[in-house]
Amino acid sequence: MTPSDLAQQHLVVAAIAGGALLVLALCAAILAYGASRDRGAVGEPSAGAAALIEVGLWTVPTVAICLLFWIGFRGAIEAAVPPADALEITATVEADHYQIDYGDGLVVEDALRVPTDRAVALTLRSVEASTTWVAPSLHLRLDARAERDGAAWLLTRTPGELPIVCTTCDHGEASPRLLALPAAEFDRWRDEADGGKLPPVEYGRKLYARSQCQTCHSLDGTTAIAPSFKGLFGKRETLANGAEVTVDAAYITESILDPTAKVVRGFQPVMPEFRGHLKDKQIAALVAFIESQKP
Repeated sequence: MTPSDLAQQHLVVAAIAGGALLVLALCAAILAYGASRDRGAVGEPSAGAAALIEVGLWTVPTVAICLLFWIGFRGAIEAAVPPADALEITATVEADHYQIDYGDGLVVEDALRVPTDRAVALTLRSVEASTTWVAPSLHLRLDARAERDGAAWLLTRTPGELPIVCTTCDHGEASPRLLALPAAEFDRWRDEADGGKLPPVEYGRKLYARSQCQTCHSLDGTTAIAPSFKGLFGKRETLANGAEVTVDAAYITESILDPTAKVVRGFQPVMPEFRGHLKDKQIAALVAFIESQKP
């Protein structure tokens, strides 16, 4: 299912509902006319009946038009706005290749993988020139320019490979393709591609680099912007409010999820919040990596 399919469904519903209302209006007008004919003037309705017919002929079509508008408007909004729980994916196209970013630092270049039975909010970004992706089987089209991204959402029901036509670029064998995977299989692939099969320390080292932790937290003991990870685990730190805290797994986890909760004295609360960006397994891997950085 795609937004265009959803719009078509709303169009069919609107047509059926509007047609039914118009038929009911016609039937009501005929019945009112027949029931109120004046006995002395066959075929001519009384004044009350005429008023009733006129009100009905104005009211029912007006209600039908309003209903049609509401159904169409609601369909347009639902087609344009992805569900709140949609998986957000960004595809970035350059001259000779493309990258698929899954939002938590996982970037691949071989295919766009999506889980079945879950809405996917897809953003198309073009680095150099205008780009258009078309997925004929999904009735999906995304247009992106260097200054404006293209966006749409989709929902696949059946696993399989779906081709994507890039109408303004030539990637040869690297032409984009969409792989719809069952939810469990998608989660397994994502975990493996993310490095989740690595030992916790190695996985944490990968996340340390991928999440740009090295921008502030060094591994050699220097402390320009934030405390160095070297020898940090198990250390007693003094906070900005004068309290002391032991750097353990709980403190590191809290600092990742809510960096401003306990700020170390001498440093500014400039660390971004990673709540919702890192999973529990990733946080545990980062804790293991920090613990491994001995003095």
